[in-house]
Amino acid sequence: MAGGSNKPKKGLIIAGALAAAFGMGLLAYHELNTRVLAPTRSIIMRNEASGPRQQEEEAVPKGEAGKEAESDTQERAEDVSVGGAGMAAEGDAAGETSFIGEESAMEAALAHANVAQEDTSYLECHVDYEDGRAKCYDVEFQVGNTEYEYEIDLYDGSILESSMDANADGRHGNGHKAAAQTDGTYIGGEAAWAKALAHAGVGESEVTGKEVELDGDDGRMVYEIEFDAGRTEYEYEIDAVSGEILKWDEKRRDSQRG
Repeated sequence: MAGGSNKPKKGLIIAGALAAAFGMGLLAYHELNTRVLAPTRSIIMRNEASGPRQQEEEAVPKGEAGKEAESDTQERAEDVSVGGAGMAAEGDAAGETSFIGEESAMEAALAHANVAQEDTSYLECHVDYEDGRAKCYDVEFQVGNTEYEYEIDLYDGSILESSMDANADGRHGNGHKAAAQTDGTYIGGEAAWAKALAHAGVGESEVTGKEVELDGDDGRMVYEIEFDAGRTEYEYEIDAVSGEILKWDEKRRDSQRG
């Protein structure tokens, strides 16, 4: 009886061992499936995701990045725009350093009028502005009763416009109005015309639109002369008796810089 009772116990032990072994086999298989097969499926899923779905998902951040890039571009454009205005302002300031200067502008005007600075009763010069931009130098001076006005190019000192009036009222100095002229022999229109051309430094072949007229001005007879040469317009008043140039005006039609 005692020997027979040991056999079932051994059977149970063996059965338990087999069950435990089977359970361990299942666990090992599960672990193998998890560690080896599962990553393989994951890789396959990732490879499949590289198709249209992944591109669609990636399009969203790309779109956001595009918006950000567009916004950054717009901000940079605005910065450039503001910077451009700043540079334009700096350019204007820098441009002023390339101006010839008031002293040179006055020298150019005095030389053109053939007047010495010490002979002037007053002499003024300043930069003239138009629409907020520097246009030219304005130079004014007076010698006796003769008044001169000039517009001088800011950069090269060329004469843009000039005028002289020998009948100035002396408001800037000790000049006086010319006395009335009542007698004398006239020099003639041709002599007055030759004097105007010589003063302008223009050859008769260069002239268009010639006009010479004898007229009275403040009690004195004068020759009024107008003509064009190239892009410059000239006007003169010449004393009909003495041949003195009483007034002249010289204006370049392209006097404004772009």
